[in-house]
Amino acid sequence: MARSGGMTQRQSARRILIVEDEALIAWNLQMMLEGFGHVVCGIAATSTKAVKLADEEKPDLILMDVRLADRVSGIHAAEQILAKRAVPIVFVTAFSDSETLQKISSLGAECLPKPIMPHMLDATLGRLLGPA
Repeated sequence: MARSGGMTQRQSARRILIVEDEALIAWNLQMMLEGFGHVVCGIAATSTKAVKLADEEKPDLILMDVRLADRVSGIHAAEQILAKRAVPIVFVTAFSDSETLQKISSLGAECLPKPIMPHMLDATLGRLLGPA
């Protein structure tokens, strides 16, 4: 599929950090984001790397899984990131229990259920970031 307006699209591209410990899911998210015209500024599988990359890369938005490779909650990582800098966070998770949803909501974050549907991701990003 050809893209139009190459330079304009590049200028308005948003930088997104992916925090996901399953490589195939992270890759799939990266392909979707790039297809929407965004730039993936990093991929982290652990909370430690997520906090470090968020600090270094200063993304426009973070896609965050709830369960990470280091067994630290993505919610905990989000708290650490938000303590330093306000950034929109969208949790991408298969966990929809009320306690998890309450914690996500208390952070002011959004939640998208797995498996991610491209149109839902695109709509959420558009609402939070504006058009790519």
